[in-house]
Amino acid sequence: ENKLFMVGATDSHIPTASANYADGIYRTMTLILAKENNEKCLKEALKARRTLAYCGGHLIGEAQLLTDFFNAAVDVKLLSKDSKGTCTYALTNNSSIGLKLMRGPVEYDLPALQVTMITLKGNRQKKAVAPKFVVKNMWHTDNQNLSLQLEVNK
Repeated sequence: ENKLFMVGATDSHIPTASANYADGIYRTMTLILAKENNEKCLKEALKARRTLAYCGGHLIGEAQLLTDFFNAAVDVKLLSKDSKGTCTYALTNNSSIGLKLMRGPVEYDLPALQVTMITLKGNRQKKAVAPKFVVKNMWHTDNQNLSLQLEVNK
């Protein structure tokens, strides 16, 4: 399997600690998806090419790595489902990167480290179906936004 190695780089000379990043947009960087924060795990992740690039509020990488990042970062809880199939979800974004979801023409912001409530008209099936979304600020290597089905009550 030929995986890409994604790198986010910049020529910024402003020290990160003194930079004023507006609206939760941070400087360009590379995210290394390691199992633990130690040298051995970082080297293993780099060799396995488990990296994402972050730039201007967007994450870029292979679709599976983006999906894994999203599922690790966002907790989805089904709070209620009424008799008409309307479901209310609580989405908790545990990452420091804000995410933007789209379902049809409607856009939903998931601010960093916050809970967002979403109510969706559904179907009358007994079991609630996990909704599908497009993540507007995640781009995979086919130059398309990531599409995924939420993992509810994982």
